[in-house]
Amino acid sequence: MKLSHFAIMAFLAPIALAAQQPPAAPPANPITTAFRTRIAALHRNIAQALEQAGASPADVVKCSVFLKNAQDFSAMNEVYAQFFGETRPARTTVEAQFHQTEMKVEIDCVAYKPLATK
Repeated sequence: MKLSHFAIMAFLAPIALAAQQPPAAPPANPITTAFRTRIAALHRNIAQALEQAGASPADVVKCSVFLKNAQDFSAMNEVYAQFFGETRPARTTVEAQFHQTEMKVEIDCVAYKPLATK
């Protein structure tokens, strides 16, 4: 299910998968291109996609983070910790090359939300 140009959701029983990618074109305002701002925007998009699926960040059990530059790990980790709070899901973070050179990060997550019983 495609929710927006940012989020792709798939449902497998009580599991929701969300993949977050920034738009292909960089923002017009250079201030918004700061890495922490991009990461925070991705997390907001994840929260919105989860909400549309009936889940929340508290339901996320695993994230995969792909960074263009491993030196951005500290900034990403700081925003990740703020977003998830004390209960952080398992995470894998790797350095990756992207086909779109302006991309700096991609995040996907898996959420578990038990289905309501009738």
